[in-house]
Amino acid sequence: MRDGVWQDILERAKKHTQNAADALQRQQRMLHDAEHQRTQLGHFRDDYALQASRPGTSVSLARLMHLREFVENLDRALAQLDWQVESARDAVLRAQQLLSERRARSLALETLIAKREKHRVQQADRREQSLMDELIQVRARPGR
Repeated sequence: MRDGVWQDILERAKKHTQNAADALQRQQRMLHDAEHQRTQLGHFRDDYALQASRPGTSVSLARLMHLREFVENLDRALAQLDWQVESARDAVLRAQQLLSERRARSLALETLIAKREKHRVQQADRREQSLMDELIQVRARPGR
């Protein structure tokens, strides 16, 4: 393959690597947001649940039932957020793996291109040396 084709392949690999890095950043932000939302809702749920259990607080049965129902709804929402956090963690791990693979591929291509260039230069040097040797032999012949 021509050197330009290899450079095009390398550029595409680098672009894929950058896309994978961008995707990882997005996934990390989504994980952070989900964890933050889970933490905030957990604090809200705990504060709300404490309202019903404060000593000396008189709460009507209807109010107590409403608090209990609301806390149960918050618990379901927290369970959903726990699932979202775990899904986001899995997505981050997949994105990290993809980025690692893309970086490895880019590095392998860079190494291959460098080896090809080194080989090309060595061949050119050998051809030049061969031509120089031939020129010296022609000049060294008697009768010239």
